[in-house]
Amino acid sequence: MSVYIAGEMPSGSVDCIVTSPPPHLVAYLAGAIDSDGTIGVRRLTYHMRVRGDARQPTYSERVMLKQVTPQIPELLKSTFGGSLTMQPPTATRGRLLYCWEATNRVAAAAFSAMIPYLTVKREQALNALALRASKDRPRSETHSYRDAAETRARWGQTMIRRLEVSAATIAERESIYQRALELNRVGIDVEETAL
Repeated sequence: MSVYIAGEMPSGSVDCIVTSPPPHLVAYLAGAIDSDGTIGVRRLTYHMRVRGDARQPTYSERVMLKQVTPQIPELLKSTFGGSLTMQPPTATRGRLLYCWEATNRVAAAAFSAMIPYLTVKREQALNALALRASKDRPRSETHSYRDAAETRARWGQTMIRRLEVSAATIAERESIYQRALELNRVGIDVEETAL
């Protein structure tokens, strides 16, 4: 039986750790995500609100894990990629937190590998993978043209056609985002306390 150490290839292995991590390692990391991680969908409206150079929000899959010790976040980064940062504590007398985060395709690859082992956060991962499926469809299915006026310095105003994400696709992605909010909601419902 070989022992896997983060950052090293198992002896005699010809597989790439990034594309095919050992199943026991993926199961272990899925357990860490189930207990200390968060899986969701992020809606970014900064380009609409602040910069004013976009007409639609963008959506991305996201997975994050924060712990006070670096071992698991570093193992997640070495296995799936993503970013590793240190964040200030949330508690008054807390310790610095090691934070691993992956978004978009990196997060989707991590979800796909961990799905068989996730129990608590399985629905969140499946919802985020639905967003990835929507984003991976061809542009001919997800985009449409709109007529826009563009001002050019020499020639004045001309009409051009711009390709943008269709309203139906935005509605689909917004429903996935709302489902992610519902799945990650915290607190106690009044109806649940009556039982």
